[in-house]
Amino acid sequence: MRIFPFIPTLVLLSAATVTIGQTSPPVPTSCAELHLIPAPRVCVSVETIPIGGVGFFVTAGGAEDGFAAEDLTEQTLGKRQVQSDAPFIRLERADSAAAKALLERNHLSFDPEMHDEGYVIVPDHDGGLAVIAETATGIFYGAQTVKQLVRGSGKDTVLLAPTLRDWPAMAHRGLSDDWSRGPLPNMDFLRREIRTLAAYKLNTFSPYFEHTFAYASTPVAAFPGGSITPEEATNWWTTPRNITSR
Repeated sequence: MRIFPFIPTLVLLSAATVTIGQTSPPVPTSCAELHLIPAPRVCVSVETIPIGGVGFFVTAGGAEDGFAAEDLTEQTLGKRQVQSDAPFIRLERADSAAAKALLERNHLSFDPEMHDEGYVIVPDHDGGLAVIAETATGIFYGAQTVKQLVRGSGKDTVLLAPTLRDWPAMAHRGLSDDWSRGPLPNMDFLRREIRTLAAYKLNTFSPYFEHTFAYASTPVAAFPGGSITPEEATNWWTTPRNITSR
């Protein structure tokens, strides 16, 4: 990954993966064909941006949104060089001049319920795509949706550019994971699990413990290799890169 020292813009480079011998599925041309998870609240149209063999840039204003840009790049396409004329995915705060211009041009607005976690995705009319939100959480969730908009493989890879608005129906969306009824997951699995949940906009993860936590007061119940230690729980939970939806 190359990070250019432009301030306050963080630029990450990526390119589409190349898959040989596979036939790409038909490219969606309507909102109904996108099959995004979860389905967005409002979607009115879909454009297609070819990125096969070209890749794309991701830009974000400031370090807080730079995490979402890095996650989008690394988790979706890895670290690859792109051509200098590749399209941009722009992560923009709603109060920036560029975002205001795009919203006005496309007759889009932010309703009050969109403030905390809502976002807008819209073609930027420069051959790229913009994710617009009022908060870092909104930017992160918009970037997770963009991951699902990269379709096809090799030279046929495309970036779908819908015009949509989205925000959650429930404030708390989560999963309770029972760690006392089977093999205890290792730390690598837990990190992947949290990233997957966050990618689908879940924001709560509740592990359930009985004997599988190494309580200092009951060392016999929690046998080595079959329990999670306080140190493991603390390091896993407090590392921001692991809990991307906190």
